[in-house]
Amino acid sequence: MESAKNAVLAAAIELMKQDVERLCGKPFSRKLSEDRCHRGGSETTSLMVDGAKHSMKRPRVRKDGEEVPLPSLEKMRDQELLDQDMLARVVRGVSTRNYEGVINGFADKTGIKKSSVSRAFKRASKKDLDNINGRDLSQHKFVGILVDGTGVGGSCQVVAVGITDDSQKIPLGLEAGARIEPGLSQKLFPNYRSDVVKGQQAELPDLAIRFLEVMAATSKKNTVNGYQTALRGFYRLHQMKADAKPYRIDRADIETYMIHLKDKEMGPNERGARLLQIRKYLDWLYDHRKLKVHPDILIKSADFPKRIKHLPRPFPVNVDIELQKRLDENGGIDFLGVLLMRRTGLRVGELCDLTLDCITTDLNSNWFLKVPLGKLNSERVIPLDPKTVEVVQRIQKFHPSESAPDVGRRFLISNPSGRRRSRAHFAIVLEEATKDLAIPGKVTLHRLRHTFATTLLSAGLPITTLKQLLGHNDIRMTLNYAAVTLETVRTEFFEALAKNQSRYETAAYPLKLPDQREGMNRAIYDAQKYAKKIARDRADIDPDKVRRLLGRLMTIRQELSDLLM
Repeated sequence: MESAKNAVLAAAIELMKQDVERLCGKPFSRKLSEDRCHRGGSETTSLMVDGAKHSMKRPRVRKDGEEVPLPSLEKMRDQELLDQDMLARVVRGVSTRNYEGVINGFADKTGIKKSSVSRAFKRASKKDLDNINGRDLSQHKFVGILVDGTGVGGSCQVVAVGITDDSQKIPLGLEAGARIEPGLSQKLFPNYRSDVVKGQQAELPDLAIRFLEVMAATSKKNTVNGYQTALRGFYRLHQMKADAKPYRIDRADIETYMIHLKDKEMGPNERGARLLQIRKYLDWLYDHRKLKVHPDILIKSADFPKRIKHLPRPFPVNVDIELQKRLDENGGIDFLGVLLMRRTGLRVGELCDLTLDCITTDLNSNWFLKVPLGKLNSERVIPLDPKTVEVVQRIQKFHPSESAPDVGRRFLISNPSGRRRSRAHFAIVLEEATKDLAIPGKVTLHRLRHTFATTLLSAGLPITTLKQLLGHNDIRMTLNYAAVTLETVRTEFFEALAKNQSRYETAAYPLKLPDQREGMNRAIYDAQKYAKKIARDRADIDPDKVRRLLGRLMTIRQELSDLLM
């Protein structure tokens, strides 16, 4: 029932978007004529769905300062969009992707053209269905999967539901059909990979499992998972040997593993991290007297590839401005989440973990964002400007006033069921927002953080303050992470050259020759001074001879002065 409601509401939004495109042109495109309408933000409206009014955001269109009505909204307003007949049509059509009944029923009910309804339902339902059949499920640990047929909307559907270790039921796939047929598994799980299924992975020996359990007592879950992945990959190769024993590891095993990592086209930084994880495990075996060869012999320092240090890659200024504009104008909860990342420098994991009550004020009514424990196990607060506060408040409005009964922690950015969004989901959102933008280099979410840091540094923010905003434990991390942009380096370089050139031009005057008279006087004066010093230091020198010498030097000094006048 809830899925049917979402499908109808999503289709209604798509119909209004089609109206906006017809009136104003496609987003981010230039107007074809001056009499074209323009987008004017959004406002709250309501539609009748399943006997109740449902509030939603609808786009606004304006021309010459006046509101332009959306034809589809006018036809859908005050209509019951989801009666029992439409419920059956929607569920059957969305699950089977056979939209004929949905299109006919919706078009007849609202009076909207079937072609427009068809495009709207296909676009809306494709997003929801792809989210079910192709989403990232790595955050869940499944202990079982149920696949069974059930009657939905007057037809039979095959549904796959995963059972997690904390007793959650997660929909995994939905396909039309009355029975399980060959090829159904691939339809239900299009991202299925046999090489990562536990049955296809290497079984870890007891001491390796014990190693991971001890590590879990002091390390984060992601860290332990990384070691587990490295160990499984290593033992998968090791167990291919004819005489393989879990703790009999030699240099040939390490070399085979190194070649395997290279063949998988891993970068040098990742290969180095994997070798370091295996090295730590070998130290564990050696300490427990299970490894006869010292780890220094098995993995040598020369085996680690030279790390590549990447400079931060912020988005160019023009791209940054356009990207923020697109995210703001889209107004979807996920797009606003990505905009929040750009305006606060959040890591994507921190964004996923933000709760609904993440912003607060101090005694002076200044707004702050409370960032939960993240990568470096440190909580922090980030001051917010009014525009960013508005972004957070717009996100909060997407949530109902009451939490769903099966959801405990309320996340600021969540899927329709109230559960935490995956990191991969936001990467897809950014990819969509940057479509057709000329951006040098790979587009990643972390570049939003680079852009946040470098723009603040360029504006004169002290590096120590930036360290606190980014949540770094060491100032060296900030110096490396938030390096100035190449444009700033170039500007400062040429400014320094200009200053040097000015200094040299100022010093470019003819050198003054030394005064001969002054030089002679100085030389004779120094000779007199030296003679007096020798007379004081040596007792065998006749003082009268010294006095006569000083007198002659004085006479010479006077005569030279008269000569050079």
